Amino acid sequence: ILHMVWLPVVIMVGFAGNVLSLMVMMMPRNRNQSSYVYTRVLACTDCGMLLVAAWYYFRTIQVVYISKQDMNTFDQPAVECKLTSWLFQAFSLSGALIIISMTIDRLIAVCLPLKALSVCTVSRAKKIAYSIPPAVFVYTLPF
Repeated sequence: ILHMVWLPVVIMVGFAGNVLSLMVMMMPRNRNQSSYVYTRVLACTDCGMLLVAAWYYFRTIQVVYISKQDMNTFDQPAVECKLTSWLFQAFSLSGALIIISMTIDRLIAVCLPLKALSVCTVSRAKKIAYSIPPAVFVYTLPF
């Protein structure tokens, strides 16, 4: 029962928090720092992960409570299973790589402040952050 109560709460609070973060990061005064670029992309990938979790939750509710089937014996369609697994894995890995990129960006800014002016630019952060999700989605394609 804990799974059926807390998961939707976590999904709703997480999604609302990510949307609010995204709104704050999109303000004009927050567009001129590289860390905000990473945070915006991270909020988007987290929202994607929460949407996949919501799909899984609603699918579980549909199978267990509406169709009255046992989840252990339910035969999920292969396409749905692969798609859900792929999206979950892709959003998860994208989020992790964005956090790693942001950490490296901040490490350079702290340890090499003079070099950070030329290395930690907004345009470079955009190139890195915007290329991670598509690359990960291709990398994790189920073949």
